[in-house]
Amino acid sequence: MSLYEAMKEGWYLIKTKARQEQRACEHLENQGFNAYCPFMANKNATPEPLFPGYLFLYLDLHGIKKHHKISSTRGVNNFVRFNQVGRGLYADGRISIDTSQLKDLLPQPIPNGHMVIQQIREMVDYLQAGQTAKTISFNTGDTVTICNPLYDHLKVTFVKGISMDRGMVLVQYIREQRNASGVLTKAKIAPVKTMKLKLSDIKKADEV
Repeated sequence: MSLYEAMKEGWYLIKTKARQEQRACEHLENQGFNAYCPFMANKNATPEPLFPGYLFLYLDLHGIKKHHKISSTRGVNNFVRFNQVGRGLYADGRISIDTSQLKDLLPQPIPNGHMVIQQIREMVDYLQAGQTAKTISFNTGDTVTICNPLYDHLKVTFVKGISMDRGMVLVQYIREQRNASGVLTKAKIAPVKTMKLKLSDIKKADEV
């Protein structure tokens, strides 16, 4: 059995080659690995890695058996090791280690990896929603229009925001009756209804 097969399951930090985070992530995924590289849009709306030069890689027992493919993957440099000093001293022959202790020189998973990755995902979601919110702003009582020609005849009033990227609106439907010639003969205002919509799906009436 290879020494590397003594690695533990978990999330590992991978160092990538300069500006090749996306390339490394895609090639790892193409080999069946679970890779994660969070991106955020910069001020020019261009996606950039949240952690330049790094990505996260989850290894289960199946992935550990394929560890030898990781460092040779396009865009990948190597594992980030948290025991570099001991590994360097051992490689230089300056310290001796019992065979049973060699596994301590292997790459180690990130402590509490699942929690760390979940927190990063939530932070990315929050920041992305915040970027949307910075460009979209409505006040209670604003007359808005739904960005869809099927609904542009509706009277819509903004009520409140319910999350970073969603809001609640009041919609008033007008039921029309026309004769065979298409002439309007009767218009009835239906009860007001509330709807939850993405802020990006509505505009202020004066912007239409």
